[in-house]
Amino acid sequence: MLPGAPLAHPINVMGGHLVAGVCGLTVRFLLPAGWFSAILAVLLSMLVMALLGVLHPPAGGNPLAIVLAQEHWSYLIAPVLIGALAVGFFTWAYAWLAKRIRAGGSDPIG
Repeated sequence: MLPGAPLAHPINVMGGHLVAGVCGLTVRFLLPAGWFSAILAVLLSMLVMALLGVLHPPAGGNPLAIVLAQEHWSYLIAPVLIGALAVGFFTWAYAWLAKRIRAGGSDPIG
């Protein structure tokens, strides 16, 4: 794992997943399901993430799943938002714990 990598920062993880989810849902409701819609949703999500500065490549799977499974707007809350918050929290916790261990702090578990 590379918790210090720019694409793994919590803002990229959470923002990327939310942007990708919104892009996927937008394409899902504007176009019929199919390979073209799936490709367009992923392309659009990557473009918008890059423009907003929240690029997170694994989030590209969200619009693909949304379009192919024909999900509804509630999909943005669960699992996209809840999952992004969980990943963001664990990324932060891992970085915090690693920093404490490197600094020679007390036992982080006890």
